[in-house]
Amino acid sequence: MNQQSRKVQKLSLYGSKEGNDVSVLVDAKVAVEKRSFVATGIVTYVLGEIIEVELPQFDEFGLGEQVKLMIYSRGGMFVFESTVIAKHNGALMILNPPENRRRFNDKREHPRVEVACTGTLHAMLNPSSRQEWLMPSPVEFTIDNMSMGGLGLMLTVDLGISRTWQLDVQLDLGFVLPCGLEIIRIDRSASSFYYGASFRGMPQEQASRLRAFILKRQIEAHYEQKHRIVEIGSEEPEKLPEEAPNAIKGSGMHILKASE
Repeated sequence: MNQQSRKVQKLSLYGSKEGNDVSVLVDAKVAVEKRSFVATGIVTYVLGEIIEVELPQFDEFGLGEQVKLMIYSRGGMFVFESTVIAKHNGALMILNPPENRRRFNDKREHPRVEVACTGTLHAMLNPSSRQEWLMPSPVEFTIDNMSMGGLGLMLTVDLGISRTWQLDVQLDLGFVLPCGLEIIRIDRSASSFYYGASFRGMPQEQASRLRAFILKRQIEAHYEQKHRIVEIGSEEPEKLPEEAPNAIKGSGMHILKASE
């Protein structure tokens, strides 16, 4: 394994626990195949829908290209087809399709990512009394983490709500995403009110947009952390690639626009 691969093993993988797919697949040898070309490398990151593969010939693969993976792990050989969704110096990010994820016991169903976003609250419902309150004007809040299952939000005002209450909100994720939330956890401090909430009844189109946002942020966060580790371990900062015309640039990597 090269020096960069060894450094990647130091990364703390959010939600990784003994017995899940990360422990089986990380550090496994892998062959990545496309038409008339095969390259070999190492799996360095697996979490949720994302697999990272380090290989010297990473630039031979294009964003959105269909590939076949053959992973040779201590748990056996796993073969599946998927798509390249991001590229970075020396590595590809590839979607981990549902049929492959079902082979493993992943104890965290929805990987969580840190975000710095905002939203507005428009209505509240007490499910016990079925009483609903429409806000006279939208109440702003901040979001610090998110997954496909829910999010964590912070308010500076006490709404007088409790667990199981339902909220109608709009999230600002670079695009407006209206959705319903159900409160599942409350933490109060002297100056703020923190709520853990699950998504409620999200239509498929909105869920697809949320999934694309979370995947993009997961990739960015991973490479931000990876880049910091590489810089600490080297005398010169890692050189980042130029932006490609069919990609968006984030933290020095190319991410497929179609994944938005």
